[in-house]
Amino acid sequence: MPTLKPNEAMFDDALHAALNANQNAAEVLNIGLVATFAASIVSMSQELHALTASQERQVKLHSLFVPHAMDALAQGQADEHHRLIAEGVQTMPACDVIMLAQFSMAAAQSLAQTKTTTSILTSPECAVLALQKRMKNV
Repeated sequence: MPTLKPNEAMFDDALHAALNANQNAAEVLNIGLVATFAASIVSMSQELHALTASQERQVKLHSLFVPHAMDALAQGQADEHHRLIAEGVQTMPACDVIMLAQFSMAAAQSLAQTKTTTSILTSPECAVLALQKRMKNV
């Protein structure tokens, strides 16, 4: 039975998307990470940098913490949660791809995507697609 680490598929997809967006693979890849839980940024940054180092890729990670979004979601204000994330995405510097850090942010992806032409990835979607692909190969 295929398994994945929580962010494994999203990190892999982000690297592939950044490489595709970057015509010169030798250049530094610019990847965005948006989080509604500040502590996620440190752990996910370390995880991504460990992965990219093992692949000998250079990545500049642009991180953004969206304050109050998690509180809005906890209070049942999903629309406000999504709006805050989408506004945050608009403030990101130029990135090859943007990742939404937590599973709870996945529902904000479609609104956030309307605010940028940069592809936005979510852990749940990437994981499901990766597992489906692996299941076909088993």
